[in-house]
Amino acid sequence: MFSRKLDLLSFFLLLTIVILCGALMGAGLGTAIANLYGFSVTDLVKVPSDGFNKLERDVLRWVNLASQLLTFLLPALIFKYYYFKEERIGATFLPDKPFYFFLLMAPLWIFGSFPLVEWLYRQNLLLPLPETLLTMERGANETLMALLKMEDSFEFVQNLIVMAAIPALCEEWLFRGVIQKKLVEALSKPWLGILLGAIVFSAIHFQFAGFIPRLFLGIMLGYLYFFSGNIWISIWGHFVFNGIQVLSKFLNIQNEEASTSVIPHPDISWVLLSTFVTIGIFYYFNKLKDNR
Repeated sequence: MFSRKLDLLSFFLLLTIVILCGALMGAGLGTAIANLYGFSVTDLVKVPSDGFNKLERDVLRWVNLASQLLTFLLPALIFKYYYFKEERIGATFLPDKPFYFFLLMAPLWIFGSFPLVEWLYRQNLLLPLPETLLTMERGANETLMALLKMEDSFEFVQNLIVMAAIPALCEEWLFRGVIQKKLVEALSKPWLGILLGAIVFSAIHFQFAGFIPRLFLGIMLGYLYFFSGNIWISIWGHFVFNGIQVLSKFLNIQNEEASTSVIPHPDISWVLLSTFVTIGIFYYFNKLKDNR
């Protein structure tokens, strides 16, 4: 179906078309799901003053699930099968000894980077952005916060699946398994392919107040895939990052007396320690790859 002789520009033009088709199908399926429950997508985007009720949150989760699967995962699997000729896509799950090492080390690397990521986010907020972008982003954040309201443990599990596991699976297959893979193959310097893939990953979220920390996360996930050679390791790292944030929000709601989140505002000593840990583990991964 697709020739592997496609140049970089043709590859990304074709991939963009497939992603847009998937996004249209996802939007159509999401609209159908919303209509099935008596809502319109507009109803679920505009957050009421008292927040969404449980049914509205459940429907919005299904809408988001449809969007993730068809916008990100479907194009990724099409390109994996027809362009990269990976007939046994699940074969990358087969574990070996390095797989278990990265399985244990990835959460440590991700969690250790949190104070640095938080510091980068606060620096990003200081950058001047057009009011239109800020208004659009505030609306998206309001919807996200309303969706993250969890009244019980069952809703926590729902959000852990829909907002942590599914995005990690779908986005990693596309951004690392397809986009980064093609860039690293086409460019002479792997670090450049990883960086460009991370830029695309951050930009496509259209949340520019968090562009820099998301770019940094994309680089970390890109190197997890590059060092381990296994897409499931970067999926695991992405899930850990998302899951910590869902857990943080759940614990704050369950304990109304808590005045701080699981990841508090870091002082400079924590930021420096986080930077040291992040860079140290990176060099350890790099050395391990060279030895292999």
